[in-house]
Amino acid sequence: ADDSQTYTVFAPTDAAFDKLGSDTIQSLLDDPDTLRDILLYHVVPGSVNAESAISLAGSSVETANGDSIALSLQDGALFINDSEVTSTDVNATNGIIHVIDTVLLPPADGTSNIVDTAVGAGSFTTLVAALQATGLDSVLAESLREDCTPRSDATYSAVSVVRWVPLIIDCYG
Repeated sequence: ADDSQTYTVFAPTDAAFDKLGSDTIQSLLDDPDTLRDILLYHVVPGSVNAESAISLAGSSVETANGDSIALSLQDGALFINDSEVTSTDVNATNGIIHVIDTVLLPPADGTSNIVDTAVGAGSFTTLVAALQATGLDSVLAESLREDCTPRSDATYSAVSVVRWVPLIIDCYG
C-alpha cells in the first residue's frame, strides 16, 4: 500500500446497510468480488473535503472501481447519486470520510433498459408500478432513438415531471 495516497470515502451508516436487507447483505458477503466492487464505488482517490465536494455539484467523479458517481445539491444538501451526505469532513490520517444515508450501488455491467434497471435495483418499486399502470414500461423498455441526446440529471431537476416525461417518451418512441 502507498502510504502517501489519500482517499475520500462516502461511508454508509449501519442504518444505510440495513436498508439493503439481511438477505442482500449475506449475498454480498458470499460474493467478495461484487462486494469489493460496491465498496470501491464509495472511494474517490484523493482528499475531497465538503467545500470541494459542494463545488463539484452537477458533475461526476470517477471512483476507485472505475465507475462514476454524480454529485448534486438538493435543497442545500449534498447528494452522491441518490444518497444524502449527512455528515462531512471526518478527517483520517489517509483521507476524509463523508457519511451517507444509503449504500451506493455501481451501475450494472452491460446494458439494460430503464425498466429492467429499475426493476433490478429493487428500490424503484413505486416507479415501476406507476410505469406499468400507465403503459410507459413498454415505451421505456425500448431502445433510445439515435437522434436523441440523453439529458443530465440537472436538466430533469430543472423542469417538472409533466414536462420531462414527454421528452423521454419522444426519445424512445
